Amino acid sequence: MSGLETSFYIVAIVFMSIMLILVAALVTSIVVIRNKIVSLEKTIQDKIHMVTNNVSKVVEVANAVREVAKAVKK
Repeated sequence: MSGLETSFYIVAIVFMSIMLILVAALVTSIVVIRNKIVSLEKTIQDKIHMVTNNVSKVVEVANAVREVAKAVKK
């Protein structure tokens, strides 16, 4: 092998090594971002569930007050 071929192969190996490291970093960052999005989605669903429960309780109280008001009018 000539010096030019050797240097070309060395550059190619270095380039492929750097690309492999970058791909590994990209996959790791995607997994981390996905996990954060999943935890955020769970938090939002929990908050929505709490709000829905509170609204249901308010509707129940309002219905009870309405029934009491009708009973008092009669």
